[in-house]
Amino acid sequence: SFKAKMAAEKQIEEQTPKHFIIAGAFSTERNANKLVRKLKSWNFKNAHIIGLSNNGLFRVCYDGFAKPEDALSALHQIKKTNTSAWLLSK
Repeated sequence: SFKAKMAAEKQIEEQTPKHFIIAGAFSTERNANKLVRKLKSWNFKNAHIIGLSNNGLFRVCYDGFAKPEDALSALHQIKKTNTSAWLLSK
């Protein structure tokens, strides 16, 4: 039914990461991948490149979150070791 389809889409939407904690941005994909590997070695299993910024830099995130409050909580923890980490919401 249409109602069930809408409910399913809403649930998927609520689980889709839209808030990303950015670890760094690089002009080359090679350097971005280096940071991804380093973050994964530090147990940030979901670290990945999340595309290019408007000025063409490869953004690397620690993780992505569906809920802004979860992202802010994680950011607070990460800032203890990386004060330049920041939150990107799409």
